[in-house]
Amino acid sequence: MKKSGFTLLELLLSVALLSVLISITVPTINALLYRQQMLDVVGRIEQFLNNQRRDAVRSGQPRWIRYSSGDHVLIAGVFNEPASSSVTLPESLKFAQSDLAESLTSEQLGELGLNSQEHRWSPEMLYFADGTASGMIFLIEEVSKKGYQFEVSPLNGYVSIDQHTPDRLEALSP
Repeated sequence: MKKSGFTLLELLLSVALLSVLISITVPTINALLYRQQMLDVVGRIEQFLNNQRRDAVRSGQPRWIRYSSGDHVLIAGVFNEPASSSVTLPESLKFAQSDLAESLTSEQLGELGLNSQEHRWSPEMLYFADGTASGMIFLIEEVSKKGYQFEVSPLNGYVSIDQHTPDRLEALSP
């Protein structure tokens, strides 16, 4: 009489094969999810910048933008008025250091709940009512020093984004 089913050896081989397949796919899936998270953050920053440009054109009033040097916050507001909007990066990302960073007063930070003593801010970039900009280049970096460079064109206010690896970032450094 023949019994149906699997032998212990067949089950062990199946479990071993399944373990190998899982060990191959899990890192790939994790990398894919992390990349998607990064693209989401980059998209939010690009949308924030484009919204500031659009608001400057619609209102006819220039809009200013600054990032926190070596930290996680991007802020904006109407020219000569306090900050009125912001974007915060995840803890794993930060804006690169700005050599020209300065402190802002609590009044300049508006009602965003930011402490004026905790941050140093980049020089201000302006979007003008005609859609042009004063121009700005800034980097967001991961802990591994990979990052993204954002460049706002003075000619048309267009935002371009490039991905950078540590060797490319070192080549950009003075």
